[in-house]
Amino acid sequence: MDICKHYKGGPEKTCFKGRRCTKRHVLINPDGWTLDRVPVVAKCNPLPLPAPDTYLRVYVTHVAHFNRFFVQLKENITKNEPVPDFGVVLPPTSLNSLVLDMNSPATRMAYKPLKLVPAPGELVAALYPPDEQWYRARVISSTRADQNVEVMYIDYGNVVWVKENEVRELESRFWPLPAQAVRCALAGVSALTGDSRQWAAAKDALNKMIHERVLQAHVIARDYDEITVELFDEHGFSIAEQLAAGLFVNLEEYEISYDTNDTQKVIVP
Repeated sequence: MDICKHYKGGPEKTCFKGRRCTKRHVLINPDGWTLDRVPVVAKCNPLPLPAPDTYLRVYVTHVAHFNRFFVQLKENITKNEPVPDFGVVLPPTSLNSLVLDMNSPATRMAYKPLKLVPAPGELVAALYPPDEQWYRARVISSTRADQNVEVMYIDYGNVVWVKENEVRELESRFWPLPAQAVRCALAGVSALTGDSRQWAAAKDALNKMIHERVLQAHVIARDYDEITVELFDEHGFSIAEQLAAGLFVNLEEYEISYDTNDTQKVIVP
């Protein structure tokens, strides 16, 4: 039983229908959202992580910390799309086609506003204010006081606060493509000091070296949601060694951690 949209409060605790109304009578939030509880889409499959000792080209989309960042695997950004039959709409199979589809005039006009307060973990379409484009996102939190929603763009890794009216329902055809942002740890580096200001300086240096660049990555280890990698620039120089040379991090010894068996950790929703 959902909430009656006609109830406006008052001592009678009912709407104009009186006892004939079968819905619950509670006040609706000023923005129009109700307190109903309904299932939401929260599952988006991750990409299969490359095995240790694999070399691959990556595009760095976001730097989160002095040793943590997100990448897209170059081979997955563009793929040949199948040609559908006339009148058939297929789910996008590459990131480029996904972004184009999500921002086509027809799709932008068809986006539906959320009817309920967005739930943590819910998959949505969220506007990215700097470029006014729509992308897939996962809700992290929301604040009722200023009506903002904190989202993570699952194909890029960055976290942004957006207005409630910049969040929409995500159409089902945009669900199947695995989340394209892969979280990475930079192998062989540690903090130079415990000072958060120094960490911020190291993060800024790493951001200038790798953000929005195509680099060579060598996978050292993998966990269920993260890979540890060496990074090399277009000249073959180690990013970690360049950070250390600038006195931003310490270097530590490491070795490739090969998969020892076929078991794999799986997150169960």
